[in-house]
Amino acid sequence: MTAGVEIVVQGRSGRVIYRDAEGTIDCHFEFGGGAVIAIVQAGDIDRWRARYAWALPRREAILRFIADDVIRRQAPDAQADIDFDRGDVLVRARAAAPPPPGIDRPCAGDDSPLFRRPSPARPATPASVAWYARLQRHRNRLAWVVLSAAIVAGALIWLKESILVVRSGPGVPIGRSVRIDTHVATLIRTQEPYTPSLHRDGREDRFRIGIHLVPLAGGPSSLTPIREHLSFNQFSLAKILGSDGRRLWFDVNGPGTLELATGKVDRTVAALPRDLTGATPGPLPPRPEAALAAGLVISPGVWFGLHSDGEQQRDYRPGQWVRRVAGVADGRPPRRPYRGSLEADTNDRLHRIVSITPLGDESYAEAALLRRAPDAEPIRLDGPDSVLMVHAIGTMMLPELVVTRLALDGTRVWETRTGIDRRALTQILPGIRESVFVGTRPPTPGKVPEPLLVIIDHANGTARQHSLWQP
Repeated sequence: MTAGVEIVVQGRSGRVIYRDAEGTIDCHFEFGGGAVIAIVQAGDIDRWRARYAWALPRREAILRFIADDVIRRQAPDAQADIDFDRGDVLVRARAAAPPPPGIDRPCAGDDSPLFRRPSPARPATPASVAWYARLQRHRNRLAWVVLSAAIVAGALIWLKESILVVRSGPGVPIGRSVRIDTHVATLIRTQEPYTPSLHRDGREDRFRIGIHLVPLAGGPSSLTPIREHLSFNQFSLAKILGSDGRRLWFDVNGPGTLELATGKVDRTVAALPRDLTGATPGPLPPRPEAALAAGLVISPGVWFGLHSDGEQQRDYRPGQWVRRVAGVADGRPPRRPYRGSLEADTNDRLHRIVSITPLGDESYAEAALLRRAPDAEPIRLDGPDSVLMVHAIGTMMLPELVVTRLALDGTRVWETRTGIDRRALTQILPGIRESVFVGTRPPTPGKVPEPLLVIIDHANGTARQHSLWQP
């Protein structure tokens, strides 16, 4: 069996499946923005050691094969950057060639008419005076013709710019939303009005960029313009850098800041602070699954988790060892709450399962526990002692993301629908009192899915929904 790659597109993301005679490697991908066409995530070395040990000796060759095949089939003019440690393939557009240099006009020489001396003036005669009078009359007529033509041309330009101009729709988000201490910030791109033509060149389109701020404590959102009249290449790498507590730092065709209290924009900054709240470590932002977990040790000797029947029999049966927090497994089987007893462990790293039983018969599609941060423990709440669960409801093709507060006895305290397509969830930004979810609505035939930013209150499940389509 020769090696091959299968690409499965599911909205703005999907799967890249590598197969050869020894086995199969299932990768996640999502479309990028700006110069980044797509990001393929095959997993780090630890994940390969656990799931694809047969492929470890050929890891670099397989990643190169995936990158080459994706570019060959989907983006022949693109190039790939491969992070062999993380297992990420960044497919991006090649840089455009610089325009040819202009050609300077040669300077006039000494024999040019500009340097010739005028001939001596001749004395005026009646014939020359009559000729001059006729010339003046022709000049006056020509001036009136030129003035009339200028008025008509000005009217046509006004008509073109005011009546025939095409105004674009609402602004759309670019890049990732960033959570800081008091707000969630998102860059918004809006196309400036243009006049249609039969030979319109899209490279001439211009855009304005603004920052959309949503207060975490509640209240109306705001959109502050920061740049305008930019070509696409000038903001293809635009991003929000983070906050120093007083200002929001961004990089949109150059660094700048936004005063959170006054909305004042400063584009003359020089050095960037080292420690910014909300800054994303590394070149690639974390996937939503990084903020999810399958289970945890809730007290000494007690396990609580969300497992499918197959996962329980394979990974969580009596005699198996579990870490203090277990990451969520690939796949989307229905899962239900389980509670188990564990052997005592001296170093609190690995725990052996003694027994495990389900808490009821109700199962939840694509269920997982919400963490405080990537690689952290799941969020725990008091009164009653509970955790936060994300799952999906609806059909297989149109699953809606739901957040549920689940007591440790398996009962639901509250359940909140977000309005976001579970498969189109792009970001999870958890916090102490509230968590933020970013994605799009489930698709509707003939319409572009609306991007949403939803804030869920941990205490009572109240949802605040904000559209990322901005005027």
